[in-house]
Amino acid sequence: MDKTSDKKTAMNQKELDLIITAHALWLIDPSKGHQADLSWLNLARLDFRGTICRKINFRKADLCEADFCWAVCRDADFQDANCHDADFRRTDLRDANFRGADLRRVNFREADLRKADFRNADFREAKFCGTGLRRVLLA
Repeated sequence: MDKTSDKKTAMNQKELDLIITAHALWLIDPSKGHQADLSWLNLARLDFRGTICRKINFRKADLCEADFCWAVCRDADFQDANCHDADFRRTDLRDANFRGADLRRVNFREADLRKADFRNADFREAKFCGTGLRRVLLA
């Protein structure tokens, strides 16, 4: 895929589920499955609820209105991703990278954001009620 163009390849839920399954296998045993790279893809409105997204690359992905409730996204890379209106309620986002991400109106209620990096992110109207914000990088 040409990563220099603004047009992102769209993925459907079935394709995403197969990639997440292979990624989960890789996390258990790197000789099985493979690490997911979802950078530069259109993943808007897809369902990540309860999935294991640890160490996934979401750089520059379109994740608007995606549902990450109860997901484990520790060490995930969301740098420069479009996450506006996404739902990260009760998500494990420890050590996640959101540098430069569009986080407008994102719901982070009760998410674990310890040591997450939000430098240069746009989080206008985002909801952080009940969120663990210890050692978060904001500036």
